[in-house]
Amino acid sequence: ILLSLGDGEILLPLGIQHHPEKPDAVTGIEIWLEGTVKEEYDIAYRVYQIGNGWSGWSKNGNLAGNGTFISAIQIKVIKKA
Repeated sequence: ILLSLGDGEILLPLGIQHHPEKPDAVTGIEIWLEGTVKEEYDIAYRVYQIGNGWSGWSKNGNLAGNGTFISAIQIKVIKKA
């Protein structure tokens, strides 16, 4: 994922979990910031899972998703206080 932030762009590392019986189906994600940008910002994200709706917000590398298929991802970058 490429994200524009301030006056530059950063590449977001993304961890993906796949369904054990359907390797093309995503069931969980983890996203985190690297480098100096992680000192100034948090990254928060949630997933929409078929049959469950939107998950709660996860952030900074914590898992979002509970094993059912993900059909959408919402991401927000939050400046630290």
